[in-house]
This record gives sequence, C-alpha cells and structure tokens, in this order.
Amino acid sequence: MVLELQRLARHDALTGLPNRMALDEHLHNALELARLQPGRGVFVLLIDLDGFKPINDRLGHAAGDHVLQGVAQRLRGSLRQGDFVARLGGDEFVVVAPDEPGGEGLDGLLQRIRSAVQAPLRHAGQDLSVGASVGAAQFPHDGQDAQALLAAAHAAMYGHKLRR
Repeated sequence: MVLELQRLARHDALTGLPNRMALDEHLHNALELARLQPGRGVFVLLIDLDGFKPINDRLGHAAGDHVLQGVAQRLRGSLRQGDFVARLGGDEFVVVAPDEPGGEGLDGLLQRIRSAVQAPLRHAGQDLSVGASVGAAQFPHDGQDAQALLAAAHAAMYGHKLRR
C-alpha cells in the first residue's frame, strides 16, 4: 500500500508517466552524474503539443486524453535506455537524456521525438494529429542547474512556437 501511494505521488494518473516531482529528482541526479564525468552533458527538452487544444475543444476530453496517452506511450517507446520522459501537465512533456560522447546528439534525439509525436492516433474512427514544438537546453552550456535548464528549454520552445 505504501509503495502504491509513493508511485501515485510520483506519476501522472492519466499517462502513467513520471510527474514533476519525479522529474525534479531525476534531473538533479542526472546533473550530479554529469558533473562527475568530464565531457558528459545532459539534454533537457521541453515538448509542447501543437494542435492539441482544438482536438480537446472540438472532440472532447476523451479524445484529448487519448492523444495525451498515445503521445506518452510513443515518447516512452522512442527513447533510449537511460533517457527519461515526464509529463509536466496539460500538453507539456519533458525529456532528460544524457549527451554521451559518440552518441546520436541533439539532432537524432529531436528527430525521434518529432516522429513519435507526429504520427496520427486513431480515436473513434478518426485520425488525430498533433505536432510538437520542442525547446532544448544542454548542461553545462545552457545552465548549471535544473531550474536554469528548464527555463532555457522553455524559452527555446516558445521561440520555436513563435517562428511557426
């Protein structure tokens, strides 16, 4: 019972993804690990779904919930072992991924995320499609702590939205 309560406190009830509390802990730990390994960075990506509000408003909350659950499942499935995805709330998600020397880098990570989000989801006989505005920040270049990295990713995500 206690373990179930702890799990519920750290996970989003709709999507089953970790929530902000779990994100804060994971990001803190990822940054501590990166500090101990010179040359290792951490990517923080803030993902906001484009086109979600019209689906939710026009087709109802059941359709919106279906989209959020489908996107969460696809994001989880598109990430590498060691990557982390959480739902902040609404239609915002965060990915924390180690930037390892010789790894795919930011471009590969962004491509996998966009592909996962943009594929249509079938609900009540209709294909529902959303896009993704993604803002990225990298430790240590864009910030030294979780708050600074999330703020940088947020600013980059809104910059992406404004350019669309």
